[in-house]
Amino acid sequence: MMPSSSPQPRNKSDWLWNNRLSLLWLCLAAVIILFALLGAKELWTQEWRWANIPQQMLLRHDFFHPYLGGVPYYDKPLLSYWFIIGFSYLLGSLNLWAIRLPSAIAGLIVVLCTVSIGKKLSSRSTGLIAGWLLITTYYFIFWSRVGNSDMLNLAGIMLAVCWYFKNQHKTSFLSYLVFCVILSVASLIKGLIAPALTLIALLPHLLYQSTWQKHLNKKLLLAVLVAGLFYVTPFAISTYINPHGYTESGLREVLQENILRYIHPFDHVEPFYVYFIYLPTYLLPWTVLFIPALITFPKRWRTLLTGERWFFWSTVFIFVFLTISGSRRDYYILPILPFAILLTAEWISASLLKNGALYRFTKKSALIIYGLVLLYFAVITPIAYSGGGPEVFIKLVRQTAEKTKPWPQWHFVLLDTRNNLSFYLHSSHLVDIQKASEETNAHPTRENILKSFPQLIATQPDTILLIGENFFEPIKNDVANRYTILYLPLNRKDQWLKEKPDDLPIALIPNPLISSAPSHD
Repeated sequence: MMPSSSPQPRNKSDWLWNNRLSLLWLCLAAVIILFALLGAKELWTQEWRWANIPQQMLLRHDFFHPYLGGVPYYDKPLLSYWFIIGFSYLLGSLNLWAIRLPSAIAGLIVVLCTVSIGKKLSSRSTGLIAGWLLITTYYFIFWSRVGNSDMLNLAGIMLAVCWYFKNQHKTSFLSYLVFCVILSVASLIKGLIAPALTLIALLPHLLYQSTWQKHLNKKLLLAVLVAGLFYVTPFAISTYINPHGYTESGLREVLQENILRYIHPFDHVEPFYVYFIYLPTYLLPWTVLFIPALITFPKRWRTLLTGERWFFWSTVFIFVFLTISGSRRDYYILPILPFAILLTAEWISASLLKNGALYRFTKKSALIIYGLVLLYFAVITPIAYSGGGPEVFIKLVRQTAEKTKPWPQWHFVLLDTRNNLSFYLHSSHLVDIQKASEETNAHPTRENILKSFPQLIATQPDTILLIGENFFEPIKNDVANRYTILYLPLNRKDQWLKEKPDDLPIALIPNPLISSAPSHD
């Protein structure tokens, strides 16, 4: 096997990938694109879970029994919620920055780990190219700026892989323990998918020259045991310290979500070929380079280092593992991105020795795409979500409500309207989230709506009701004299697109003289 040489810079002005400060420039660019105006976009649909569960933990003073919308919900382990709570204490409140900072930091960790692996297994140029490709991959940046567990999960995988390659020749207990604890922590974020994908990614390297035999020893088994005890501790606390009779079992959910879902999926069932569509989509705009890098790989086999061959095999192994699973969703493919990017970056780096044009094209393209992606996330998106939306709406509600009594004294009921409003309320009390009956959803008549939501019949002077416009119109005359009515103002995006959703939230604030039902106090 002939090792490939590291590409050399063509001139001293090649500051992007072959300069002593190149890593610094990459880190600066990554920080800007990951963190710039992170809290400008309103709470996205999927983010509500990571807003509401920490919010309820803080209100209930219970950090081991997650509730979603007032219902026990142990769908994911606890650590991602705890990260958000930790940042809420640092920032002084549970806001959009606190919800999204863990993912953004995780995205930065993934970038640094990808660069490190590329430098370790191929060349400095490969690592830096991979870093730039990653921070200009749209879906990588998108998920790094979303408050949920997926980027944290990927960060755990990449940290474990990075640690493995930095310590692959060590057989000490400490080395094994750190590796296992990283996977244990990652498992407390999204579940057992982190250690599963890590081992799948490392499997080609472990099988090469029977490397696994060197690491299968008593020290590793002891490290696995210690990390396993660390992993089950939060679940044990949830089970045995349970004064309020919490009904969900965290470990049972782990088995259902990670094992049963893989073998016998109960939702998210898509065709087996769907990742052949999602992978090229998630690699955009670098799909145009990934495909030729993949196709030409067999021709370059003899010239590649063992680690560079691993870029290919890890990508293939992860892809096959995810495809075999019966449960498939587009963002399940996210963990493959750094490995596919490393494969692409090695091909670009090696091309400098034969064809400098491709190398220069990629460098210029990366800078242009970086500017466009930054423009979208840091300029266009904040403007699009300004001028209206839930945050502006709740400010208007608060200004009106505080004319009657202080905000902490108000209670809130969401009548089958947008759940994310509960986050923006910043209520001192648990928000009551009500769902309409199937009959009401199918036939939203006045009679059905009043039957589903008896709160509309008797006014409580300390309770603000929030209801969708689709349910409000049929009962408008029933409440008009008893409430001050406020409509959610559209943000600029909806104004430009001339979109007015049917379920646009409406606030019903009791008029000061109304007292047809006793208050909560």
